[in-house]
Amino acid sequence: MSEHEEIKSSTKAKKPKFNWQVIVVIIVLVLALGGWYYWSEVRTTEVESFEATTLDSVEEADEVITSLNIILLPTTDKRPTVGKIGNPAGLQNTSPEFYKDAEIGDYLLFYSNRVVIYRKSENLIVNFAPNFGPVPVAPLDEEQ
Repeated sequence: MSEHEEIKSSTKAKKPKFNWQVIVVIIVLVLALGGWYYWSEVRTTEVESFEATTLDSVEEADEVITSLNIILLPTTDKRPTVGKIGNPAGLQNTSPEFYKDAEIGDYLLFYSNRVVIYRKSENLIVNFAPNFGPVPVAPLDEEQ
């Protein structure tokens, strides 16, 4: 081997190795962020549907809870979040089977372990189901 060839081969830049681990980590991060974003958007949509139907006063919420506790075993739970259904069709889009019999003016009660649709005018539980998600916090002003 000549001196010129030795210099040429020693000065050749080494080709960097392709690192598959970095690519796999990037793909996993992108999928995780995409899943989190999708899940948070779905939850936000459900909570926004509820917030659009909140009550006007704490007294109204107290009356609904008291009436419901007569026909439904009260839980040792915290006070439920109470809302009034203003647009049943909008709620039926989020969960058709659960909201199929809901009407304007029915109440939604969100406990930590269950959700109840209650029709106070007829003293009737329209539907109930386990609550697997976070309980929405209704912006109910205590001073009204």
